[in-house]
Amino acid sequence: MQQSSTSAAVWGLVKPGDVIVMRGGTWTDLGFENYFLRYRDKSGSAPTGAAGTGPITVMGYPTETAYIYATKAAGFSGGISGINGSNYPGLGQWGQIADLKIEGGGDDGAGS
Repeated sequence: MQQSSTSAAVWGLVKPGDVIVMRGGTWTDLGFENYFLRYRDKSGSAPTGAAGTGPITVMGYPTETAYIYATKAAGFSGGISGINGSNYPGLGQWGQIADLKIEGGGDDGAGS
């Protein structure tokens, strides 16, 4: 899903209005700062109906269970994380998460 650089892998390619569909199975990838995914360096946008607008969506494939899981012992910090809008204005907004099972043994929990 994501690598230690936020500009690499799938996350490096998404833009407002894009949808990432995850197939079923257990996902244990670690990305930037040991999260599975961080809405840190980009945002979706308000949906206008025009191409290239709308939230960035991460969702499970219909009828399959996409399970995001890792343990703190494996170096995991958290599951899917937004960003502090006060410190990073305009980033981490318009994110949408649907149909995922997320469990984390990290400091920040499954979602923060």
